[in-house]
Order: sequence, then structure tokens, then C-alpha cells
Amino acid sequence: MSFDVAEHQMVGVIGPNGSGKTTVLNMISGALKPTEGRISLRGRNISDLPAQKIAREGVGRTFQLVRLLPGLTVLENVIAGAVYGYRRRWGREAEDFAHGVLDRVGMDAMSHAPISSLTYIDQ
Repeated sequence: MSFDVAEHQMVGVIGPNGSGKTTVLNMISGALKPTEGRISLRGRNISDLPAQKIAREGVGRTFQLVRLLPGLTVLENVIAGAVYGYRRRWGREAEDFAHGVLDRVGMDAMSHAPISSLTYIDQ
């Protein structure tokens, strides 16, 4: 398998059950190590780097199971990710970052809604 992802581009991986989607994402994020081939980031081989170093390079992934803080708003849940993410942001910087993320995915208008009011797919 070979593909390129441009900086700031979000990519989804789709395919039937058992086709290797999770395995590929686990290898890219460093959770698994490839037995053949290589994974490159900005022209540098990252195949042997631990997951935390790959995350610090800006490679992120999401998981199928949604784990949210049910008593908070949409914005507060995204801020929690900004505060505890690979590049920790605090205060106004975290809030501005969270609004930017929500705007990027078309959800900034929902920022003050309770997270529990969103459909599962929006969560």
C-alpha cells in the first residue's frame, strides 16, 4: 500500500471488515511496527519510532469508540482534547484552537450545545 497525505489534510480509510484498515492506522501511529516496507513522514523514515514520538510529530488518529465528557458542551469537550493533546494548549489558546477545529469540521455553530444533544455520528 502506498499513499501520500498533504500537510493539514484529513484522510479517512474505508474498506470491508478484515481488509487491514486498523492495522494500517496502527502502523502509521506507531502502535504496531511494520515487518516490511517503511512509513515516511516528511521524507524521514518513522517506522521504528515509538508512538509518542510519532504523535509529537503531529500524526494523530481517532478511534471508533467515542469517549466524551457528558456533562460538558461540545466546545468544552474539544478544549479537553486541546489541553491534553500532543501539544498542550491552555486558556484562550485552547479555546481558539477548539473553535478552529469545530469550524474545520462544520460544527462551530454547535459549540455551546450539550455534547449529549448531538447524534452519535456528530459526537
